[in-house]
Amino acid sequence: MRACSRTVLWSPRAELTSTVRAAIHRYTFPAGAPARVVLDLEHRDRLTDSSVVLSGDAEVTGFRRSTGWARDQVVYFVLRFSRPFTSRDTGPATTLRVFEFGSDAGELLVKVGISAVSVEGARKNLNTEISGWNFAGQNLSNAEFFGSTLTGANLTGAQVRGANFGPGSGGTGTNLAVGKAITASSSTFTFVATNANDDNVTTYWEGAAGYPQTLTVALGSNAVVSSVVIKLNPDAAWGTRTQTIQVLGREQSASGYSNLVSAATYTFNPSSGANTVTIPV
Repeated sequence: MRACSRTVLWSPRAELTSTVRAAIHRYTFPAGAPARVVLDLEHRDRLTDSSVVLSGDAEVTGFRRSTGWARDQVVYFVLRFSRPFTSRDTGPATTLRVFEFGSDAGELLVKVGISAVSVEGARKNLNTEISGWNFAGQNLSNAEFFGSTLTGANLTGAQVRGANFGPGSGGTGTNLAVGKAITASSSTFTFVATNANDDNVTTYWEGAAGYPQTLTVALGSNAVVSSVVIKLNPDAAWGTRTQTIQVLGREQSASGYSNLVSAATYTFNPSSGANTVTIPV
């Protein structure tokens, strides 16, 4: 994923680049301006529980539990700053924390690792995927990883979220997608496209707001495909949902995609069919 950046009026310049389960931010503050970073756990879906622990003078750990499209989603995190904060304040709610770094901070780097399992899992992901503080080098590495030239199958859907490719529900199919190069039209936070073909239903891809979204996997060579199987987490916390999905494909040397299966609505139900949909092609 390439870095994105934004500058708004007098605000600091903010840039970020991410791996699969970690990210590094770079903030550049105007000379003499107070350097502050806000941790807001209320942002996004409805928060049901949370915790923030100051585990050092430059590290914060915690979790947020929420409900929305997933009824009970827990994300553990480790947040690490490139320099100690000079002060910290609790905002209007305990879910809002403000960290200050003085008025001469200049450039401030922030790294974050996440996990669906534990804080230690988030720490391990952070230490493994972003071990240093080289923002430019990490961004280049991420661009090379996520920016592969893609050919193969293309899914486009009005609501294709939480997707993970896998063999058929009977377990007899061959998973041609697992581990292959994959990209998406967008992603939210670290719920990136590579989560969709890692053969693990506890990880997932989530597109950003707005539809349609596309998910494209490069099979690497021509293949005979009998069906596309999409698996969601079978945990009952996910709940029954419908998704509108279209399947496109192309011959390896072709420049454009052809319609294989027209857009249709499919039902994912964790209590029947293991929250899996099989689309014959």
